[in-house]
Amino acid sequence: MLILISCLLLFISSLALIVLRVTQQNARYAWWVAMGGATLATISVFIWQMQLPFNLALPSWQPETLFVNPILFRADGISWPLAISIVALTTTIMLTALARPVVANSLNWAGALPWAGLELWLSQPIIR
Repeated sequence: MLILISCLLLFISSLALIVLRVTQQNARYAWWVAMGGATLATISVFIWQMQLPFNLALPSWQPETLFVNPILFRADGISWPLAISIVALTTTIMLTALARPVVANSLNWAGALPWAGLELWLSQPIIR
């Protein structure tokens, strides 16, 4: 479940950035939304370490005669450093984004956050 929480934090903050961009073109607090989502995702990955190892099982697929075993995502001591490096790099990108005014665009941030969420999701080994 913690894998989902970390990924959803990144996806939801990206969606919030897109909504802010559509509704308020020059919102000054878009960076705070991006930085907050990345920071909360980093904190949630640090919380993983208290419960390692853990599995996330997806529901069974149909027909069950073809797919006998459910797909399991496993977070363990091997995949945790990769996960923390992904979210720490994303947080660093958001933190240093204001120093680069040419690239400081909320759509760039909204694009980087879901990629980090997808990388975080896929960094966990799949057990069949």
